Order: sequence, then structure tokens, then C-alpha cells
Amino acid sequence: MGNQLFQAYYCVGLVGDLYRANVYKKGKARRVIRLLHSMLKREKKFIKKVRIGRGRKQKALYRHIRATIDLLLLALQSLDQNVQGRVGAKIKQFLQYRNAAAQDLSKLLQHRGLKRRRRYGGGRRRAMGYLNQHLGPDLAYGYLLIGLVADGYFQLVLNQARTKDYLSTNLRLLQSGSKSLSYVQMGMRGSDRNTIQRVRNGMNAIYQMGIVLGQFSRTRKRVYLQRYQMLRRLAWRHVQPFAGR
Repeated sequence: MGNQLFQAYYCVGLVGDLYRANVYKKGKARRVIRLLHSMLKREKKFIKKVRIGRGRKQKALYRHIRATIDLLLLALQSLDQNVQGRVGAKIKQFLQYRNAAAQDLSKLLQHRGLKRRRRYGGGRRRAMGYLNQHLGPDLAYGYLLIGLVADGYFQLVLNQARTKDYLSTNLRLLQSGSKSLSYVQMGMRGSDRNTIQRVRNGMNAIYQMGIVLGQFSRTRKRVYLQRYQMLRRLAWRHVQPFAGR
């Protein structure tokens, strides 16, 4: 959940930057906005179904998460209004919502509820439902974010330093997600175990895509650009089966 929120935040910011820099025209910008909007709405809907403990702090944490998602949705809504050229829509409003979401995410990072380990007692069926909710978005956010970073770098919206920052953050999130899934996979059997492995393979392909993009940004060697394009096609083959989940 935490990883997806951070990836969503970076994706929202990058699509805004690419639109403001006139790299993304109306059609491309709206496609990415609609995709992110649908993913965040699904996340919000999922959180409403989560059975929250009776603790006051735990309930406050989930309210904070929902509020952060709402800010990201408002940022996307205001950006979409700008893209469509609606009267009164200002890019300043988008930036205000994005900055407010950044402040919320910074506070979430420090929340003890995200650091404390708890024993899960909800049963296998509910656990599989929760897991299935995150398999597709984990891959989709990682794939989309690296694609946005690449567009920003190739079109000179992002310099080498900012590209490195975006990539290093996303690569850490991908590593963390894959490591968590490896622990889950240990307790799986049969088709469930194979599904987790396919997701981890997808995460690895996206991770390698980010590594090679970083190598190209540092060296400008054509071999890395060709390898990035090959890995992007490979990564999509892993993402596509989960894209509709």
C-alpha cells in the first residue's frame, strides 16, 4: 500500500510536468490521467473494505491514507481540467494539491503504524484477496513510472540528476516489493506460488529497465538505449496479464 502511494505520487507529478513542458499533448496526457485516476479510485475502494482494528491510532492511519489518495485524485482532476482547457482551471491548483499530497506522504513515512509488525489473523481467503488487489498495481505503477521518467529524460524535461533521483527511489520500491513477495511465496503452493513468481519476474524486468535507463543517462551509449527498449517490451509482456486486475 505504501509503495503504491509513493509511486502514484511520482506518476501524478511527472505527467503534470510532461504536460506543462508540452511533451505530452492533450490525448496522451488524458490517457495517463485516466489510468492513474482509475488505479487510485480502486485503491480507495479497497481501503474502505479493509477491516481496521479498534485502535484509535490505527483508524487515524487509515483516515490519513484515504485523505492522501483524495489529494492525489484532486490533483489529477485539476490537471485534467487544465488539459481540457476549462474556464477557471489553473495549473497552480494542481501544484497545490500535489504539494499537499507530498506533505501528507512525508508524515505517513514517520507513522509508527507503518513500521510496527503485526500478526495477521484474517485467514487465507482474505489474505489472497488483499494480495490479488496489489499484484497488478505493483507492476503497473513501476512500469508506468519508469516510462514517465524516460519520457522526461529523453525530452529534456528531467536532467541527469533528477532522472537519477526518480530512478533510485523507484528501484528501491521495486526491490522492497519483490522482497516482500518472496516471503509470501514461501508460504504458497501450486498455482498461487507460480502467480507470485510471475509477478516477481515482472518486477525484475521493470527493475532492469530502470537500471539500464540510468546507465544510458550516465554514459549516453547507444547500446544501453537499445537494451532499454528491449527490456521495456519484455517488461510489458509481464505487466499485460495483470493490467486488468
